Amino acid sequence: SLSSSGDATINNLTIGRGGGNQSNNTAVGNLALNSNTTGNYNTANGYQSLYSNIDGSNNTAVGYNTLFQNTSGLNNTAVGYAASYRNSTGNGNTTCGVQSLYYNTSGYSNTSFGLKALYNNTSGINNASFGYQSGVDLSGNSNYNTFLGATSTVDSSANTYNYSTALGYGSTITASNQIVLGRASENVYIPGTLGVTGNVDISGNVTATSFNATSDYRIK
Repeated sequence: SLSSSGDATINNLTIGRGGGNQSNNTAVGNLALNSNTTGNYNTANGYQSLYSNIDGSNNTAVGYNTLFQNTSGLNNTAVGYAASYRNSTGNGNTTCGVQSLYYNTSGYSNTSFGLKALYNNTSGINNASFGYQSGVDLSGNSNYNTFLGATSTVDSSANTYNYSTALGYGSTITASNQIVLGRASENVYIPGTLGVTGNVDISGNVTATSFNATSDYRIK
């Protein structure tokens, strides 16, 4: 058995509590939790994971350079190479995938799964992204958006969007308060009844096998 009052290095692998020697921290990997002083209940597994953490607590970082720049962020979970690398003060983010949520600094309550998912998000909150490069171009302080499907994203990283949803491979958000189903090359099929209580704006053609109305109508 091996007993040590400080971090131990075995075959060039450091195992211990990291900086600050906080009793409830776990650090596995060279320079993991390197700068920690008072942060507690953190788990860092991987080279330089949670490297810059000072007083952030309840964080879990698994992978090379995960949560590297986190200083005081709380309750974050990052899994994968450089996942949530730039996060500094953001709280309550969950990300899994290579460089997922990479540029996030202060955004909170974001969820991303997939390679480079929500890659450019910096300060946006409550965004959710699932799939390869999903939400990759969402940037700035865009909030409350959902991306489901590989490469589902926004039309430009220069735009800010809120409360929008992109569903399906390659679906692209172009405005706030919008729901996008698939791409222009695809059809949306509804086997049941579609009920609409608001207005319907149609820019293309409508094909119908029958038409019923309770008020007068005229077709030209």
